[in-house]
Amino acid sequence: MKKITLLLLILCGFLAVYSQNEESCINKVVELTKDMTQLETTLRAANDSISRLIEAHKSEVSKLSNAKQTAEQERDAANKKVKELEKDLESKSELKKQVKDLEAEKKDKEKEKKNLTDQVAKLTSENQTLKQDNSKKGDEITAAKQEGERKATEQYKAGEQSVYARNYQGNFDDLIKSSTLLSVQRDLALAGNDAAIKKKLEDLKKYFSFQQLLSEPYDKQKVAEALRQIAGIEQSDEVKKLTEKLQKYELYSNGLQKRIEDILEIDKNSPTYSVDTYKEEKQKDMLYVISDYCYNYYSYIDYPYLSKTVSEIIRTIAGDPYGQGIKDLGKKDLGKK
Repeated sequence: MKKITLLLLILCGFLAVYSQNEESCINKVVELTKDMTQLETTLRAANDSISRLIEAHKSEVSKLSNAKQTAEQERDAANKKVKELEKDLESKSELKKQVKDLEAEKKDKEKEKKNLTDQVAKLTSENQTLKQDNSKKGDEITAAKQEGERKATEQYKAGEQSVYARNYQGNFDDLIKSSTLLSVQRDLALAGNDAAIKKKLEDLKKYFSFQQLLSEPYDKQKVAEALRQIAGIEQSDEVKKLTEKLQKYELYSNGLQKRIEDILEIDKNSPTYSVDTYKEEKQKDMLYVISDYCYNYYSYIDYPYLSKTVSEIIRTIAGDPYGQGIKDLGKKDLGKK
């Protein structure tokens, strides 16, 4: 009985202890549950904050990515430029040599241009002198012809037609120098039936008619016909000279046409504003072209129409290389080719 009682006492004590421990554990579980709930709330709030931060920085990250790409492109472009500069540096010495050669060539051209310009001035002066001499000789010839015509008229009025036969018995070159187309045409009416005199007068008429072609723009058809007919008249020195001039007329005319085209090309490619520096340079270039013609076609003065045209071109260039006169050179009539 005592043992049973003792066991009961022990059991009761154990139950009391167990009951106290269970209550304590339950309290701890409750507390832990509260803590877990708080932690979950805190964690959720943290996740929300992280999501907002990530969203806010997406555009900034995109900008940084674009900036990086741009920087890489600029770096590649810079590397390419560096390589090009290195290549340029390698050829720099060669370019310097070329520049030096071009400068030397330019000086030679300027010297040549100056020489030709001086030649133009000289030729122009000589041309003027020749014109004066020709004018003086022309006056003398005109006076002699007028005197001859006066005497011929007096002789005709006196009924001495036979004098024409005596006048036209001389050397053909002398007859050319002492006659004119008008005097020959007049004397043809007085030649009568003298076939020899009429033949000489007809030849003189042809000569003066063919000579007149040199005072007109070149006409290929007329010149060809003149060359055909001139072969049938007396081949004196003056006739041979005229034949040679007619044969070369096309060559001289084409040469002047080419120089006019070159002058118009200079006008087209030169600066459009008239500054003294550009004006002087333009004049030099144009005078160089026309002086080249005068130098290579030095007998152009034997062609009155070409000589007159050259003088007009020189005056136009010397006046104003930027004026309308330069453009009007393209309208010059150099004949039918």
